[in-house]
Amino acid sequence: MTQHRHLAHAFGGHDPGVCAHAQCGNSWQLSGDSQQARQHLAQAVALAELLDHPNSLGHGLHNVGIGHQLGGDREATYAAAHRAAALAEKFNLPPWRASSVILVGWATAVGAGAADAVRLIDAEIANATAVGPLPQYYLGLAAEVLLAAGRAADALGHLDRAIAGIDEPGIGIYLPEIYRLRGACLLALDRNNRAEARSAFAIALDIAKRQGAVIFESRAQASLSELAYQAS
Repeated sequence: MTQHRHLAHAFGGHDPGVCAHAQCGNSWQLSGDSQQARQHLAQAVALAELLDHPNSLGHGLHNVGIGHQLGGDREATYAAAHRAAALAEKFNLPPWRASSVILVGWATAVGAGAADAVRLIDAEIANATAVGPLPQYYLGLAAEVLLAAGRAADALGHLDRAIAGIDEPGIGIYLPEIYRLRGACLLALDRNNRAEARSAFAIALDIAKRQGAVIFESRAQASLSELAYQAS
């Protein structure tokens, strides 16, 4: 264990094994295999706990929260992200605090918790995108919460900012969802935006296919099908 722990300092401050399990889990989740995803996500947390290294555990919990969010599991997302945020507060780990709070906001943005979730998003999105490792992803989550709360214009602003920050076209985590949500925002603002929304859904579908992101491909296809049905 002693030999393993020192790698955290050579690997961006967190353990590479924890990172590998978490990202493997996220990849399985995107490919549509939730069982394999859960196994690797659990292994990420177990290894981080064994190493007793706070930053590796914060990293693991945060990325496990992302993995569950990708699969749409609000309860599991909340459990991991809430723990990550508390750990970040205790050990002063800025990269994991605000970004984990955004995940908590997404996880609780239903029913009676929706208003509090919006307040969390509004309060922390600037911090999450400033210090978090995945600014486009957090902007996408924020947009989803705001869209559900009836703030389509604000959501669209976050999505356009996310797209503007992409360095290489078609490359980036959550990019298919960012375009799909953009189409949904356009329709929420004006049903006459069908052509532009259809284009956003088509881009989402194309990127998801090229990334092998099966769950995003399915969502983009559903949005296109629904739009076609409404126009018939």
